[in-house]
Amino acid sequence: MHMDTGELKKHKHDTISLLEIVSMEGRYYMARFYLEGQGYVLTDPYDKPVTVSYTHLTLPTTPYV
Repeated sequence: MHMDTGELKKHKHDTISLLEIVSMEGRYYMARFYLEGQGYVLTDPYDKPVTVSYTHLTLPTTPYV
């Protein structure tokens, strides 16, 4: 199933049980998440998956303790 960013904002107090960052063609990444036991792909208002280029990803510079 798909959920757009506007619909996701309505669930801001719900718990996302799992978030997966999925590689698409090794160049873009999309978010797949599970809310109340149901899996979703994050989409824009036009039902297209929201993707991020690897050049725009920010990774932590220090390890988590």
